[in-house]
Amino acid sequence: MKLLRLASAGAGLVCFLTIAFGQVADLSGTWIGTAVMMDGSEDTVMLVLKKDDKSYTGTISDTIGHLAPGTPVSNFSLEKNEVKFGFTIVGGSAITVTVTVEGDKMKGKWDDGQDEGGLIELTRKKV
Repeated sequence: MKLLRLASAGAGLVCFLTIAFGQVADLSGTWIGTAVMMDGSEDTVMLVLKKDDKSYTGTISDTIGHLAPGTPVSNFSLEKNEVKFGFTIVGGSAITVTVTVEGDKMKGKWDDGQDEGGLIELTRKKV
């Protein structure tokens, strides 16, 4: 019974700290969704994140072919519930993604720092 109380208290503390400091829980996993292209078409995107000691590493891929399979994610940052990361598409353009995390959803935008960009929305795949 004492162990159950400790586990409940621990879970409550994690929830409190997440809410109090605005930091989202572990983002590890597979995130699948769509990125809206400049012409209005949609590309299915898969982001795989793994947590290491200090940050996240990961890969991103798509169905249209803008990305080489297993394209690495770079410059990952997490500030409260805002995630930023980058990657390079086939052809060499650098893309930056900025999303807000709410539970198992990420919503935001992508852009190439020049004249192209669009919306992106991802949902964590249930295991």
